[in-house]
Amino acid sequence: MLTKDGIDTTQAYFNKATQSMLTKKHFIKAAEYVAKIPEGKLKRELSKCLASVFSADNPNFDHWRFFIACGLIKKPNKKRNKK
Repeated sequence: MLTKDGIDTTQAYFNKATQSMLTKKHFIKAAEYVAKIPEGKLKRELSKCLASVFSADNPNFDHWRFFIACGLIKKPNKKRNKK
């Protein structure tokens, strides 16, 4: 235990180092791996679980974009009818 002025600097460093370590790159890589899993309950449950963890870590996490990248839902068609 390292202390400086009565403060445990090891614990302070650990707390700082473990805050919000997940990035968009992690979300993309996780979605790529999940997309390779055949359709079924495992794929759905794993996607939901990962989305829950990611959204807890990052409030800007987009569930729908993640589910689309995982292959759970189809990307919405944004074609407009011209009149």
